[in-house]
Amino acid sequence: MVRSAGARPVSAQILPTDAADDPPRVQVRIQLQGTTEHLFDVIYRVESARPFLLIDQMSIRSQARNTRAATRRRSQRQPPNNTEDQLTVRLDIFGYFLGGAG
Repeated sequence: MVRSAGARPVSAQILPTDAADDPPRVQVRIQLQGTTEHLFDVIYRVESARPFLLIDQMSIRSQARNTRAATRRRSQRQPPNNTEDQLTVRLDIFGYFLGGAG
């Protein structure tokens, strides 16, 4: 989902499960980098996934360092630095494992 949305996956981790969950819950933590558009596309893909996936936690950090330099660059009509609009996003996504009947 992350790559097809145009974002760059950084890491993925399977989180521990609770044995008392019925049906069993499967949860992963994903960290990615991309633009706001990439993030919207990833969230849309999670929302429209089948079986259903849900976002439990989300953390978003901008990689922009100096907003004055970015403003100056825009006012001088220079092309933006690629890291100005880059975000680092951490998502905890979960779904339920509905094994076969029987």
